[in-house]
Parts: sequence; C-alpha cells; structure tokens
Amino acid sequence: MQRLEITDELRGMVERMLEAAGVRNGDLRCLLPLARLYSHPDGESVYDGTHDSPGARFVLSGELLLLHDGVAFAQVGPGGLFDAMSAIAPAREPLFEAVAQGTCRVVLFPLAEMLELGEREPGVALRFERMLSQHFIHEFRAILEARPRALEALLFPEPDLPRAKSITVMIGDVARTAATGVTAGALLPIDVDGALVVAATIDRHVAPLTTRISSNCTLSPVTTASVEGRRIYRRSLCLLTIEAAHRARPGSRVKSGPSVGFGQLLSVDGVDDLEAFAAQVSRRLDELVAEGVKLREEWWSVPDARKYFIEEGWTQAASLLEHYRQRAVPLVTYGERVAFSIGAMLPDSRPFGGAILRAHHDGLLLLPPPIGREPVEEGGAAYEEATWQSQALAIADHVARITDAPRKWMKPFGLASLADLNRHGIEGTIGEVIRVAEGAHEKQILNIASQITNGSRPARVICLAGPSSSGKTTSKYRLEIQLRVAGVTPVGISLDDYFVNREDTPRDESGEPDFESLAALRVDLFQEQIGQLLEGREVTTASFDFLTGRSDPHGGTRLKLGENDVVILEGLHALNPRLLESLPASDIFRIYVAPMTSLPIDDLTHLPASDLRLLRRIIRDRAHRGLSAAETIERWRSVRRGERLHIFPYQDLADAVFDTALVYEPSVLKVHAERCLLEVPKEHASYPAAYRLLQLLDLYVAVQPDDVPATSLLREFIGGGLVH
Repeated sequence: MQRLEITDELRGMVERMLEAAGVRNGDLRCLLPLARLYSHPDGESVYDGTHDSPGARFVLSGELLLLHDGVAFAQVGPGGLFDAMSAIAPAREPLFEAVAQGTCRVVLFPLAEMLELGEREPGVALRFERMLSQHFIHEFRAILEARPRALEALLFPEPDLPRAKSITVMIGDVARTAATGVTAGALLPIDVDGALVVAATIDRHVAPLTTRISSNCTLSPVTTASVEGRRIYRRSLCLLTIEAAHRARPGSRVKSGPSVGFGQLLSVDGVDDLEAFAAQVSRRLDELVAEGVKLREEWWSVPDARKYFIEEGWTQAASLLEHYRQRAVPLVTYGERVAFSIGAMLPDSRPFGGAILRAHHDGLLLLPPPIGREPVEEGGAAYEEATWQSQALAIADHVARITDAPRKWMKPFGLASLADLNRHGIEGTIGEVIRVAEGAHEKQILNIASQITNGSRPARVICLAGPSSSGKTTSKYRLEIQLRVAGVTPVGISLDDYFVNREDTPRDESGEPDFESLAALRVDLFQEQIGQLLEGREVTTASFDFLTGRSDPHGGTRLKLGENDVVILEGLHALNPRLLESLPASDIFRIYVAPMTSLPIDDLTHLPASDLRLLRRIIRDRAHRGLSAAETIERWRSVRRGERLHIFPYQDLADAVFDTALVYEPSVLKVHAERCLLEVPKEHASYPAAYRLLQLLDLYVAVQPDDVPATSLLREFIGGGLVH
C-alpha cells in the first residue's frame, strides 16, 4: 500500500466521484481536505478490518474483489463505495475482505476526521452520513442477494449453519461444480470451433465474461460465430480504435458509423491527411493489442458525463443524456476515451490482433479480423483474406454512394441522432418528420423509375431483390405506379413458379432440402421463356403446386409483352447474374431493396439494419402468419444465412438501391413490438435476443401510428395499409 499525493487531476477525479455518489457541490469544499488516497498493487488486501483507521472508502480507479470466508461474492469498480458500515458503526466486525484486482486506487475518509467535521460543520457531516447510510443499504442488499447464508451466519452466528462455498453450473449437458464468485470466463473455453468466445449467457441473459457467478445457473458461450457475438466484438474493437486514435493524435475526433458488410465506417474530424492518420492509428492499435489493456467501467454523474461528451465533440452522446432518468451513468473505456456502457464488451484488448484500418472517403474503414465469420460464398466456402478485404471495400464504397442523399432532408430537422428523434416525439412535431420521410421515400422511387424509363434504350426486365422484411412488396407496388405514370406497363413474373419437382430439390450440408439454393429453380426453363417473351412471342409461363410439390412447365399465365411492357421479377435470386446470363446486360435493370440508414444511438452505437428488419418481421409474423416472437427469432438465424449466401454477395451489382429505412419507424415499431417480445418465455432459446431488443426499444420515445399514411412501406408490417 502506498499513500499518494492528491494532485489537481486526482482532486478533480475525487470531486466527480463524490458528485456521482450524491454529495452536494457546496459540501465538497469541506469533504475534499479529509480525503486520503492510497494505491494498492494487484492481490493486496485493501481492507479486512484489522488495519488502517475506520472510515468510508471509495474506489477511484481499478477494481476490488469482495470476499467472505475466502469466497468471492461481489466486485466493486470506480465510484463504488464499500465498508460504509465501519464509518457508521465502527465497533462491528468487518463483513468482508476487499482485495485489489490489478492496481487499485482507493479514497479513504477517516472516521476520526469525520467526527471532527461534525463539530465544525454538523450539516455537512449529517448529509454525508445519510448518504453513507443509503449506500450501505444498497450495498448490503446486493451482498445479501449474492451470499445470503454466509451473511446470515456472520450476523447471527450459529456454528452448525451450512455455508455455500460452491455452486453448480450447467454448461450444455455437463454439470460443473465451481467456487462461488467464479467468473463466467473462467468456466468457458477461449474459443468454440475456432470462433472466439466474447461473452456469456447466464440463465438466458447475455453478460460480460468478467461477471461473477454466485448461484446455481446455466451457462453458455457467446461466440463470434453468432450475430450477437460479432456485434460485441465489433463494438469493443471500435472503442479500442477510438482510444488508439486519441493516443495517435489527441486533437482528433473519431466516431463510429454504420457497419458495411464485414467492415465498420468511422467518421473523422480534425484530420486532413487521412492516409497518414490511418497508418498512425493502426500502429497505436497494434500497441494497445500487445499491451492487453483492460476494459474499465466507471460511474459518472449525468452532468459530468454530458460536460465530457460536449467537450470531446460527442454531441450525440451528450444529447442522449438530456432525458436520462438515472443520477449516474455507466461508462466504459480502454484507457482515456469513454463511451456509454450498452451491453457486454470484451474484457481486454488482446483478441483484436489483425484488424485493418484504411482511409475511406472522408473517414476510416475498420476491417475486423475474420474470426468466426460465417461464409458468404455460394457453395459454403469462406472468403480468402484478399477476397474478404476487397468485398468489404466494395460494399463500403457502395453504401457511401447511396446513403448520402437520403440523409440530406434530415439536416433542416436537426435529425442527427436518436436524441433528436426523441425530441420530436416529446415536442409533438413527429408528424412533420413522418410526412417528409415518406416524401423522401417517394422521391427515391420516382428517381429509380426515371432511371428505368429515361435511357436511350429502356430496360426490358426489372429485377428486385433484398433481404427479409425489407419491404419488397410495397416497393414493387409503388414502383409499378410510377412506371405506369411514365407510360410503361409492368408485367409480374414470380420465381416461385419455377421450382424443380420436390424430389429434385438439392440438399444442404445437413441433408435437408435447400429450397433457397439457385439449383432449386428451373433456371434453364426460366431463361428460355423470358427470352421468348422479349422476342415478342406469346408464352405460357410455368407454375408450381406447393401441395403436391410438382412443377408444370406450361401451367401458368399466358403472356405476351407489348411495346411498352416491362417484366418485373421479385425473388431471392433476382440479383444473381446467373439467373439471366443469357440476356444482354442492357435489357436488365437490377434494384437492391433494404433498410440501410439509421440514426446513431450515440457516437459509438448504431441501430443495426438487421435488428430493424427483425422487429418488422416479428410484428408481421405475429399479425399475419400466426407465429410468436420466439418462433420468429428462432428462425432468424436460418433466414440470415440465406441472405448471406444468396443476396448480399450480389448487392453491389445493383443499378439502383432503394433504402427502405424510415427514420421514425423504431418509435412506431416500439408500440407494436414490445408486447410480442414480452411474451417470449424466459426459458426459451429466443429470450436473450428478445431481451436485447426490449432494451434497445427502451431508448426510443414511443410514437403512435396515427400519422403514418396508408401507402407507407411501414404499413406492410404494422397493418392498415393498401398493400398486402
């Protein structure tokens, strides 16, 4: 143990800590002179009731492990108060021992000096003691929940009372006995089938690997082979990269942008030479990875956190705190740059080796290493590294081209973040936002129709595809209207009519019928009939009987294209170049339909487009398909796999992109989705995802759908629309 001199910087940290704990600003001038600051090395006992003077102790930095009878039951991080009892009733036996986990700095307010303060400033001392009492009640309740029998034995001694020093943890089908207080990470492997373990699921709740387990539970790993695991990995890497950027150039301001395929966009302010900056940050990032810096969680008062974010240019995070309901906010950091603690994060920087950072347009493109990433190539083979990087760059370029225009209309509304959207909901101006957002949608569709019809040789076949719940049905309907306005008659053909006989359906790697494979379609027949139509011949299209599983090559509709007719194809494989490889490229116009833009939640976190689509699908499946949210979530992984195999590899081949995201829709979806998600049983495998979505929706101010027009794409999911 080493006593430290309290510098101005440390005094500021102590002041912020006390404010977050609830100490009045006016009382600080009396309390700060009493503070003693100590540094404790890793493993040293900070407090066991046998040394130093009694008094109130706070953790300034680092972490403490609390033990009773040698069993760990709790952890205290920065801002945490422990051993308030010795300041309130110093004659009692100590409740626990506190041991430093890594280097830890502790602030002590000695009881003797607090008693003297009571004589000089009784009001200040009384308020401080009340604050300590309140903290002790919360502390005691938390400890009682974690170690009820041990504390009972301590407070009401009975020699024969059993003490639970071990717990039973079910990992898969295996029951493991472990010491109470063991961390989740200590019971889980480093990786599973080559995919890194980044978090744990404890009784269906996703938790950090550092979470200590104090009772019997079920435990399973969250790996980078899962969507949730990849998000945890990517968000942690973004925070570490922001830390590296700060250390490379302290004046720079780097924020996380949307994800693009395998990559992550980062916005940059205060930097002119992006190429050199990217190289500098990459070197710093490698250094941080080699150091193995620990993630640290801190609790700040809301005013201090807002002030910090404003000073650092993180305006979105500062705005989000305007309506924050708690007195203190949890923040996380890998060093000096802090961010909101939203969900699990990796406990240290070592797993991020191999990340690539490149200058991209007016920012940076961060490419995480390919750890546990599912293959996206048709045929099941994963991309090689060079192909993976080029694919990520191509998608990033593609997204950058198409997402600027839809955002332009947001600027006059001051819509830059989730907090701005919530402000419109609170102030009652959301109706105008809805109307302009819908107008921006219609403008996108009009522009696409103009691209199709205004060329020297208009396209003859329009291919429309996108991932699940992107709004393809409404998009197709509204595009057909605009084409008719331009004097073009759309003729629809369904790819579902071209399935092979059911017994000829190809099998996937598990031996199940793979209806999503291109080989499940009669591509040769489809190409033949499309070619005949474009030659002006009359064709009887194919049909497929889903009850019998039989294909009829000429059992469909008789069609003949007129001079101003165009064929519209909507389907999973509509963007696949092999589908129409026999036609001239000039005859084909491909449209990619998907929600792509979203308002950032803060400067580190965006609403993933896949979460938006999942919320849409949950609502639609419940209303129109009789499926519960649990069933929809359970099937979502299979749906995403089909998208990665059959849609995403071809999105950059599109001639036009319709961004179907509506900036206001999460607020409306909240009204419909919350009930569906609350119905998911806690014991169901879908519960972790449902719980995460509920936490996400909690950030939004709910908006009733009264102002959503009947022609809106959103009505395809919430009901009440013209398109079914």
